[in-house]
Amino acid sequence: MNTALWIVQIVLALVFVMTGGLKLVLPLDKIAERMGQENGFSPVVMRIIGVLDITPEFAQAIERRLRSGDVYFFQIRSVGGAVSHIPSGATAYGYRSANFSVVAAGTNRERMNRHWDELAEYFEGMYLSFDTDLRPARLNDAFPPVTLERLRPLKPQYDPENVFRDNFNIALSAVIS
Repeated sequence: MNTALWIVQIVLALVFVMTGGLKLVLPLDKIAERMGQENGFSPVVMRIIGVLDITPEFAQAIERRLRSGDVYFFQIRSVGGAVSHIPSGATAYGYRSANFSVVAAGTNRERMNRHWDELAEYFEGMYLSFDTDLRPARLNDAFPPVTLERLRPLKPQYDPENVFRDNFNIALSAVIS
């Protein structure tokens, strides 16, 4: 039995070494293609929003989305606590009044956008770090007006070449406000 386990362990180690070796020699676009990615990005579509309360209406609306089959991962986390003790204008993470964080993942961007847009009446901001909905209009969901007013003059000063543009581009905020 021990010999069989050692053989399995050695075979797995060789597979992992070969896989790592391929990542060293293959171009990034070939690796992305093998992993089913588009333009180097995973097809996973994430939505992360804040909700004040889990009302029966919100629960029913979420249930309909889950039954659609478009959402394969869903999570509700309690936020509140220490997060809500910091004033909303103190940091870039501004919508601190939400008591719950709601996370959903799917693979079809168009359908997830439709589902989430239909749920907008329940939202109290969003957590932008992992959300993949980068439509410019969502910038106002990510940052309260007071926070955007503070960030807009800082953007050209600290990021004049717009290097930090992939996750809710503040430079575009003047266009959508």
